[in-house]
Amino acid sequence: MKKLKQLMVMMLTAIMILSMAVTGFAAVGNGSLTLKLKEGDSIKDNLSIKMYKLYTLNSYNGKNYSYTINSKYTETLKTILSKTNEDEIYETISGYADDSTEINNFADNFIKNYSGAADKTATLTAEAGSVTIGDVPAGYYLVFVEGVKPILITITDKGEEINLKSEAPKIDKEADKEDVSIGEIVTYTITTKIPKANTDTFVYKITDTLSSGLDFVNFNDNSLASGNLVIETKLDDSATTGIEALVSGRTMTIDLSQYVKDHQTSDIGKTLTIKYKAKVNANAVVTEKNSASLEYGNNPEETITNKPEEVKTPTFPIHINKTDKEGNPLAGAKFEIYESKSNEPNTMGDTAIKIEASTPDGVYKVSENQTTGNTEMTTVASISGSNFGKEGGYNLVINGLKAGNYWLKEISAPDGYNLLKNPIKITITNNGDTTYTIAEESDDATVSDNIITIINKTGAELPETGGMGTVLFTVIGAALIIMAGIRLARRNSEQE
Repeated sequence: MKKLKQLMVMMLTAIMILSMAVTGFAAVGNGSLTLKLKEGDSIKDNLSIKMYKLYTLNSYNGKNYSYTINSKYTETLKTILSKTNEDEIYETISGYADDSTEINNFADNFIKNYSGAADKTATLTAEAGSVTIGDVPAGYYLVFVEGVKPILITITDKGEEINLKSEAPKIDKEADKEDVSIGEIVTYTITTKIPKANTDTFVYKITDTLSSGLDFVNFNDNSLASGNLVIETKLDDSATTGIEALVSGRTMTIDLSQYVKDHQTSDIGKTLTIKYKAKVNANAVVTEKNSASLEYGNNPEETITNKPEEVKTPTFPIHINKTDKEGNPLAGAKFEIYESKSNEPNTMGDTAIKIEASTPDGVYKVSENQTTGNTEMTTVASISGSNFGKEGGYNLVINGLKAGNYWLKEISAPDGYNLLKNPIKITITNNGDTTYTIAEESDDATVSDNIITIINKTGAELPETGGMGTVLFTVIGAALIIMAGIRLARRNSEQE
């Protein structure tokens, strides 16, 4: 009897242990997936949902999962991942980073290579804003929602919830330079997501308008563009074709309507990148900017145009006031201006910047062609009117410089004045709001209101060899010698 009780205790203990084990590592039943828009978001049209169970979830414990590949998709996965066994497939997919290009490419290849029906389908309606898909067998799913990037998710018997962010179509634009010199090439980048095209008449068009200080140039050789503009395009990380940019004057139009409609199967939500170039011309100013806008809609007669995306690429002037020590303007001083040496911002370069004379006299601009040309700038008595934001108070201007360090070297002083011994170091700082600051490092110059005043000094003329001063000394010396000789001769005569 005692042995029977001991056996019963052992059996009950075993049952309890097994029960605890099942609780921690249980067979998994069906679950659910809830998809809903974030608070404040809305959609105009219903979104279709397709779910593909790539793996069956056998059991789980915390963050530990036991999967078995779904034989329905084994061959497809081997093909698109170029793997020969299930372990390699699992290692590849499990290595994808969240919201990565790898996931997008994987999903794209999956939908292209698998033509069968999805395991689960549903619709997220505009009115409801959310949907719960019930009775979903536990597993690892690839989920497609129209207008949203593909989702990879494990669904357990506890159910899962995903907040979807609905975004109106938009573009982002940026430039590869914050400020520029005349003659430089600026590369602009526009990015946008491939939207859902709800109708055959869907419109998706980008327009970019340059200011007068910029000209479109072809991406491949930097030649001025007219008509078709050569651009560079990518869909996610891969080159893509079928996109045409047309230029008329300083306006570029890229009509993406057909491209978007041709990429609805698996590219919705992918990033389209468009790169193009413009050259800074002699009309560039501090307020240099250009803007791009997006026009979209299901009906060409009822489109929406986004607020333009504006990019600023200013160029800056240096105003110089050359005076005597009383502050009177001095005309006729000649200068050259130098950039820093490459990779040595605090060292003066070896070659002067090429410039071109403008109007009125005393105003110069950086030349678009830096291989040949003039480098000499000459001060005038005065410059009237407004020139690059300044109303008088200077007699030399050079425009078309990007932010950085420069050296102003006097190569010829006005008649009667001494040449400056050392170049004047000038620093242009871009303040980021179409304003700038000029600073200098020299004992010969001062700065006020971004105008550099340089004082030329005149000195007393020193005696020269062969000059009247020397002649006078020579004559006096000769006379004294003669007088001394006469006196000596008389003394000798008297002694005799």
